[in-house]
Amino acid sequence: MAGEGLSGGGESGAVTLAVGFDGSGAATSAARSDHDHMGQSWVGENPLILEAPAQFSTTTGGVLVVKNTNNDGAGVLVSESGGYGVWVRSAADIGLVIDSAGRHGIFAFGADAGAELHGQTAGLVVGGSPTTEAGVVPDIVLSGNSCFPCGAEDDDGFIRSDPSLGSSDILLVSNDDVVLQLDSNGGEGGVFQLQNEVGTTVFQVSENGDVHVNGNIVHSSDRAVKTSLGGVDAREVLDGLASLEISRWSFLADETGTPHVGPMAQDFNAAFGLGADERYISATDADGVTMAAIKGLYELVLEQQARIEALEAEVAADRGQ
Repeated sequence: MAGEGLSGGGESGAVTLAVGFDGSGAATSAARSDHDHMGQSWVGENPLILEAPAQFSTTTGGVLVVKNTNNDGAGVLVSESGGYGVWVRSAADIGLVIDSAGRHGIFAFGADAGAELHGQTAGLVVGGSPTTEAGVVPDIVLSGNSCFPCGAEDDDGFIRSDPSLGSSDILLVSNDDVVLQLDSNGGEGGVFQLQNEVGTTVFQVSENGDVHVNGNIVHSSDRAVKTSLGGVDAREVLDGLASLEISRWSFLADETGTPHVGPMAQDFNAAFGLGADERYISATDADGVTMAAIKGLYELVLEQQARIEALEAEVAADRGQ
């Protein structure tokens, strides 16, 4: 039998539970003490249908209310060997509302993915988080294996919005590396782009390592952030630059073979001992070496000019005798 408050039933028919939230109808609560359906199975195209006869308050009632006081148990356990464990279809704006007083409104775990979201407009839209006693909470938190918030001891990171930062909508936090892999399938060339509000690309990294900037690259050179200041022998830098081999070459990763001119990083490091890695030349060091060499060349020009003037004075004196 379907039981009081239930219609239909049997081994192949659907079961409909009509719930009256205003105190009328066949049942006033989805969980009644006057009948028990524990362990009962209903089968059919729609094995169990819950219907509410009228609009009800989302804060005091619901078509289905599941309460569990056991911290180790589950309010609803869905065991599914194939297809969909839970399918929610709604003609209204919202198909599923979860209001949780605990730590997680939804905790999803899967062998392949914890959650897979698809939508005709967007797979996931997150926004409008309420203000709590602790302040405005983040709209989105995407974290790794460690619990949020990540501490210094956690080997993980997370992406979140940070309402405490007025100029930050999305904040990426990592305790270690952040890796962005372009064109992992080996198809057409991939790029990483940053665009402004009108769609102009202001920063782009290509998979071959080229970096394009639609603007200036500004390096910090504030005296307040520097230490171990010392003098530079400009003439020595000039001599080192003069002895540095300058070649014409192309990058191996550049399939177009774009030509470049410059020294090898190992030679640059050996000549000047600058930088943290002998495979790279810092733009700051290259600029500094160029400036020092120009200064050394200027000193050389001044010395030669002084010698020329001295010689001219001697010639003039000889002619005057």
